[in-house]
Amino acid sequence: MFDPQAINNQNCFRSVMDNIERPRTIDIARNILSHEKCHELQQKNNIYYLEIIEAAANAYIDEKFKFDRSYFQENLTIYQKGYTSRKRTESKDVYALNRYTENLFAKIDEDIDTEIHEYHNFQKILAPYSGAELDRLKHMIEELIRIYLYKDLSLLAFDLDAFDVALTYHDYAIVLYSGAVVQIDYESKNYLQREISAKSKKAVNKRWEENNQDRPNRKNKYLKIMREKNFPSAAKAAEHIYINENEKNLAYSTILRYLRAAVKGDFS
Repeated sequence: MFDPQAINNQNCFRSVMDNIERPRTIDIARNILSHEKCHELQQKNNIYYLEIIEAAANAYIDEKFKFDRSYFQENLTIYQKGYTSRKRTESKDVYALNRYTENLFAKIDEDIDTEIHEYHNFQKILAPYSGAELDRLKHMIEELIRIYLYKDLSLLAFDLDAFDVALTYHDYAIVLYSGAVVQIDYESKNYLQREISAKSKKAVNKRWEENNQDRPNRKNKYLKIMREKNFPSAAKAAEHIYINENEKNLAYSTILRYLRAAVKGDFS
């Protein structure tokens, strides 16, 4: 049966989803790492570097975020405090879900200032680089980590249906991204003229090729699992894959990201 309202809601849902997935990695590369001014090998480095940051941010959120559904249900009334139907359009339960999620995210956010310098996966981000490339890429690493952390929290909240929190953290990510773009030190263009050693060139190409081959395979595999097992959403399919079919020990959020892309037909 044709349902215009359902179609409108679905289109609205997709529109919001498309928005909170921004800034995309290519946007960050172009506007913070001067991607268009880089030569080919530096462009490969840019994307690989940002994917390392994104994976580290995903792993950090997976490790720190614990949604205790039993606790939430038992303490629902606590998180419903402050709700008034005159000021809110959502239900009491949805309001409570947003407040509980907001509280969990706030605890993660409080630790970021310290963890950004201490968390083991963040410390490994720059390990593959040296010399001029290291100087070029490390320029705004803290801002980049924060952008991906807030973006990941926004997407996580969206998957939990905590849309207020999703939009709030999307705003945080956009503010940081916009600020980083404005603060770019354009003197970094000096690095764009330096040559990468033959050894670095070989390493960059090897990493790029391995990553380029693995990602499309995983997207296809995960989408096939989702369809064969009739999961109602990418989030449910990602949860199953993360627990039962995760031979490379990928973060849940990475699996979910691959699935979201595959559902949209992006197998790059």
